[in-house]
Amino acid sequence: MLARARKRLSAAGLSVVLHVGFARQVAVLLEGRRPTKIVSSLVFHQVPMAEKVAALTAMYAALAAGGELHIADYGLQRTQIMRFLFRGIIQNLDGRVNTEPNARGVLPELMRGAGFQNVEETAVIATPSGSISLYRGVRTQ
Repeated sequence: MLARARKRLSAAGLSVVLHVGFARQVAVLLEGRRPTKIVSSLVFHQVPMAEKVAALTAMYAALAAGGELHIADYGLQRTQIMRFLFRGIIQNLDGRVNTEPNARGVLPELMRGAGFQNVEETAVIATPSGSISLYRGVRTQ
């Protein structure tokens, strides 16, 4: 996956550093650097609640003041059809214990609990496996 990502980034002319590890290790992985953006894509629905909290806390601590966290993940499943698709596909594949909090819309609350300000859901995208929400939060200090 990393090789594929590096190839795509290079082709797009982007300078991005990719790190392998757990989100709760972000400070160690960044070796003291303070990024202005952290992006997470389709990770939080797969991890236990304690790991969701630890990851968000670590991401907040790692960001520079004014830095932003952007998350794309399964969020609140607002309609019956999205809930049905999410249960039938994602929860059957990834289990119910870790995915259910996301389906109930827990991520914005967890982001605020980790210290993020101006937390907002900026978009909801219907997919064949349920709706994916885009979230943004800011470290103001």
